[in-house]
Amino acid sequence: MWCLLLCISSAAIPGGVSAEVFHSKQSALRLAFPDADAVEKKEIFLSGEDSEKVGRLAGVKLKSRLVTVYIGRKEERVVGYAFIDTHKVRSLPETLLVVLDRDGLTRGVYMLAFHEPPEYAPTDRWLRQFEGRPLNSELSLRGEVDGITGATLTANAITATVRSILAVFNVALGSVESYDDSNSKMGGSMPSGQ
Repeated sequence: MWCLLLCISSAAIPGGVSAEVFHSKQSALRLAFPDADAVEKKEIFLSGEDSEKVGRLAGVKLKSRLVTVYIGRKEERVVGYAFIDTHKVRSLPETLLVVLDRDGLTRGVYMLAFHEPPEYAPTDRWLRQFEGRPLNSELSLRGEVDGITGATLTANAITATVRSILAVFNVALGSVESYDDSNSKMGGSMPSGQ
């Protein structure tokens, strides 16, 4: 359903720009957690104070205080966290999957859909430079993140998204040892299809 909606919306993009959808939500979660027994969907509703803290850590303002996280588990042990984020690059959207390990380091960044012209899309090799990175000053285009020639807006949008997700993890989830289902910042499971 999710992939179908993206494909339909892709056909409606003006100007004849070809949009590419690389993964459905289900295939994205399989990519994020290939060995997981279960994937749990949770909502995080950040307080105003936590939202400001995330913004300060990330260096960018959050679009929403409501964040959805997918928690992968194997034999009831948390193996990682996945976030799906859609945002505008220039004038059209891209959708990213950002996967964190249980300690909050970036395990992978994957392009799920890209609606801008293909010449502005990042390569898989470029996306791999985020692997193993924590949130720090070096996680920036002025630090250790290479730019994309001719696609600065794409590089900026992806880097800002990764920084925001790492900041959300640091503020709302912290370490895996502090996470449990009674955590007041975590909401209940979402109904399927949302």
